[in-house]
Amino acid sequence: MRSRTLLALAAILLAQGAAAAQGAEPPRPPLPRNADPNDWEAYYDRGTDLLRTVPQQADQYLYWAQRLNPARAEPLYAHWVALHLQNVRRWDAYMHDDPRVVDSPEIIRMDSLLLRAQIRNPFLHRGLVVLLYGATSPSVSDTKFNRGLLQYFSGRLDLAVHTLSQYVEHDPRNLNARWSLVLALVSSGQMDSAQAAMDTLVARLRERDETRVVKVYESKELQEYASGLLALARNHPAEARAAMEQAIVENAASWYAHRGRAMALRVEQRPDEAAQEMAAALELAPEDALLRYDYGVALLEARRPAEAAAQFRRAVKLEPYWADAWLGLGDGERMAGHAAEAIAAYEQYLALAPRGAAATVQAVRDYLERLRQPAAAPAP
Repeated sequence: MRSRTLLALAAILLAQGAAAAQGAEPPRPPLPRNADPNDWEAYYDRGTDLLRTVPQQADQYLYWAQRLNPARAEPLYAHWVALHLQNVRRWDAYMHDDPRVVDSPEIIRMDSLLLRAQIRNPFLHRGLVVLLYGATSPSVSDTKFNRGLLQYFSGRLDLAVHTLSQYVEHDPRNLNARWSLVLALVSSGQMDSAQAAMDTLVARLRERDETRVVKVYESKELQEYASGLLALARNHPAEARAAMEQAIVENAASWYAHRGRAMALRVEQRPDEAAQEMAAALELAPEDALLRYDYGVALLEARRPAEAAAQFRRAVKLEPYWADAWLGLGDGERMAGHAAEAIAAYEQYLALAPRGAAATVQAVRDYLERLRQPAAAPAP
């Protein structure tokens, strides 16, 4: 992503979320035979296949992958790639920081897709971007950094870590190279090394001019947030919470940092504080279905099921095809003692659940069967 303030992107992100909830949706495109129409990956896989041949047709598949599971980063990132593939000349100008392109409303809207993907998973593998480089630059200069990037993009992760580590030693001031090394380390499962590299990257960012407008991968708030998620993945919740709190210091309006702090508090088994922090996040992004869902989960853990059900109801209104949100609503209504409402939510979950959720589907069916059994006859 090129030069852009996160505040502007976040505003567009929220506006897009509200518009998406109200606007007309495209029809579902056909899937290959035996594919699961309730599985976001079925649409994602078909969409990424089309990226290589007809990226214009990939859009609808990636749209439905997003709708079936709004928590996933992959469809958002692939959609960003698809939009750029539809105009590779514009992509080339974008990569060369042409102000007529990078500051255009269309590119800002496209960049918001990338920001949404990074909020969901900052460490998402970026392999699809090779399609863009291949479309505009059949050959790239043979530098150690480019070799490391190509190794990462193609999944040769151990080689990528080795090459990028050497490059960072040679050019320690290159923040893009440091971030690329973090991505390669996470993808290769070297989480402790990735955390060390993240800590160094964040320290370098803190040394920079506070007033400078920077690229998103150089944003301190987003990198602090990413560092916190990495600490959570390593099961270090206190470390994660500290990183999220620093992200909030950088920008108190970054709802995802508040969400991240709540996630850390949940792992620390502090459910009341987690729910309070999630409420603060929701004030900043009231139309984000993922945040509504997360808040509902936090409220369930805080033993406030009626309030949780209200959040899940809002989540399914925003994203009615998201099976997990219907499952959460069923749990909230059941725990609140609302049997009829729980049955209705669970039935909707069963209608939308993918085949891969077989164990959960069976548990819900068993519960519904017990719930529908007539009460035993009173003893004489």
